[in-house]
Amino acid sequence: MIDTHEHQVSERYWLETEYSLFSWFIQPWFGQYAGADLVSAGMPPLDLEKLRDPFVPMHERWELVSPWWPFARSTGFGQSVRLAARDIYGVDELNDSTWAGLNERIIAGHKPGHYRRVLYEMSGIDVIILDQNVRADPYVHSEFVGAEVRPRVALVKRFDDTFIRLTPDSLGLIEQDWGQRVDDMDELLAALDGQFDEMERSGVYVGVKCAMAYDRIVRYEDAPRQQAEKIFQRIRGGEELGDAQRRPFEDFMLNEVARRSGERGLVMQVHAGILAGGDANITRTNVTHMNSLFARHPRTRFAVFHGSFPYMGELAAIAKNLSNVYVDNCWMPIISPTQTREWMHSWIEAVPLNKLMGFGGDYNFPDGSYGHSLVARDILARVLTEKVRDGYFSEQEASWAAHRILRQNAVDLFGLERFLD
Repeated sequence: MIDTHEHQVSERYWLETEYSLFSWFIQPWFGQYAGADLVSAGMPPLDLEKLRDPFVPMHERWELVSPWWPFARSTGFGQSVRLAARDIYGVDELNDSTWAGLNERIIAGHKPGHYRRVLYEMSGIDVIILDQNVRADPYVHSEFVGAEVRPRVALVKRFDDTFIRLTPDSLGLIEQDWGQRVDDMDELLAALDGQFDEMERSGVYVGVKCAMAYDRIVRYEDAPRQQAEKIFQRIRGGEELGDAQRRPFEDFMLNEVARRSGERGLVMQVHAGILAGGDANITRTNVTHMNSLFARHPRTRFAVFHGSFPYMGELAAIAKNLSNVYVDNCWMPIISPTQTREWMHSWIEAVPLNKLMGFGGDYNFPDGSYGHSLVARDILARVLTEKVRDGYFSEQEASWAAHRILRQNAVDLFGLERFLD
């Protein structure tokens, strides 16, 4: 299996941080999905924050979780960690009677080799495509991408908070990396080219990730360079611009990143649909807003994330008609297993099968990705079994489709052959 999207930290960095049952609800760096469902059920957000406070005793943390867990356990996010508890730690159910024993087993399992056991041996993942959003992890390039690591790790790079959402501070970081002052757009684009050159030399990058959906509407216009240059000079002069003032510059630079991705043979992963972290404003994340971006860059292959949930039909129509748009089902199997099953049926019928990818764990901890991998495999198995039963596929065709959706489509799209034994 290929895991098309993760936020895992390196195992060495994971070993340097606290890891317990309550890490399944909130990490030192970010909230986690099961924790978000606790808050959605009614847990006060400040109580969720206490779950990662090392000074709060474990039994007090569980007392905060216990009233809300019965309501969150039934969601896809809850199912993922329940499966992890069962298979990795031998605890069939999480409740007031079992939480302490499970917590002890999780803490005892916080040791070297856990990643290989859980992600490679138990999950059957050969390659992880890592979106490194825990910037403090110093071991990603020195260790995590090593050829001896299992699963193998390939990287995607974000430009959202540097070259695209440019500020005086991020411009300073760009200059520091490039080694010289950036005074105009020619020099800024030269620095961007330098980043792409470095990615190519490293041999571990397979794409670029755009998560601008968390900050703004995903309609990226064809902004003229002259307008972007004027905004750049204001930023260069130290101005802190508002979102609307900066937007034409962002649009221009995102298009420059998209064009370079296509020229370099890199995939551009784009977030669409549902947002993590409690932001419910999904009208700005509808994949249809990106139609003009996709059409503007026919050489660039776009992997649209999370099935664009809840805009799955819109994504199906776009991916059917544009050869450079792909359906990436990462995260969606645990957002709603039933909706994923229904839409996998529809995507198989509507979109050429080589454009479907069935799994991306999208977690910050390995146990969550294991549970998610079981859910994703079960969904696809059910769909293909039904396709055989209904006469849509033969058994041989269904087996071939499973291999394509869970593995070969991602290998072909991202060029992962060099990461495989």
